Amino acid sequence: MQNDLWNQYSMYSIRSDEKKALGKAYNKIGLSLLVYFILSVAISFLYAFLFYVPVISDFLKSETGENLFSTVINVFCMVIPFFLLRSKKSHYHAPTVKPLKLSSTLKYLSLGFGAFYVSNFVSNLFMNICAAVGITLSQPDFSLPSSPVAAFIFFLQMTLGAGIFEELLFRGAVLGNLRRFGDKTAILASAFLFAAFHGNLIQAPFAFVLGLYLGYVACKTDNIVYAILIHATNNGVAVLLTFLSSVLNEQIYTFIGIIYAAISMLFGIIGLVLELLTASKELPLKKEEGILTIPQKFGRLFASPSVIVLLLLCLFITASYVQFGPVAN
Repeated sequence: MQNDLWNQYSMYSIRSDEKKALGKAYNKIGLSLLVYFILSVAISFLYAFLFYVPVISDFLKSETGENLFSTVINVFCMVIPFFLLRSKKSHYHAPTVKPLKLSSTLKYLSLGFGAFYVSNFVSNLFMNICAAVGITLSQPDFSLPSSPVAAFIFFLQMTLGAGIFEELLFRGAVLGNLRRFGDKTAILASAFLFAAFHGNLIQAPFAFVLGLYLGYVACKTDNIVYAILIHATNNGVAVLLTFLSSVLNEQIYTFIGIIYAAISMLFGIIGLVLELLTASKELPLKKEEGILTIPQKFGRLFASPSVIVLLLLCLFITASYVQFGPVAN
């Protein structure tokens, strides 16, 4: 009887300690990501002030100046949370930066195109369901600037800027702070926060599915460069398709879209076969630590005060891209 009571107390103590550790990790992540939004708001006031400075105002009003300023500020706002989340303690296990292997690059990039296809399918399905119940979704304007210089800066921002710095933040620092609880938990939580971070329901489903794959690759290879390459490729293709949609007629663009979907699916199948054949030769995902299940660990995310504030803020931003009822003409 005493042994049973002692075992129950020990399990309760272990569970309580695990919840506290998860709470601290999630709270740190939530606070660090909130810094991004605080910096963004602060810099928006600076941006408004700079319009009163004649020489700077003229530059910022140009497409080149606007895109260059946006790129620099966005990178700066992501770098700060990244450094806040970095740690030299033993529980920080972020994927490292290593040279790429050709065979792994071809495999994960091919599988990445499959992930693009699945992510697009999930996103389109979600948008169709919303449309069927009278909900119209929108997203920020990602159209290419008319100026060649501004368009080039925009392309760099969407590919290298987003690819490098979003991956360093989410598959690096965020995932690195959670891997001690198990890779699957870290992948799921980082993908969810990555999706919420986008602030609109058109990108969020796509970002969540793709985030799961990027987290898987980062953990399997312990090399964040693969995730950066895949992310940059996805964004580069998206920018290219956006450009083609503006210069081609609808029928030709639709045909190109079908060809791209078919190629993505084919590459995805090839990548999946290669992954199944070589999976045993690569790093396994870290086993889940502790006694909490993955859903229980993920659920603790919503018990963190800073994450709750972060999600409410993301929800507020998301609401601005949602319209109920028929679209006004």
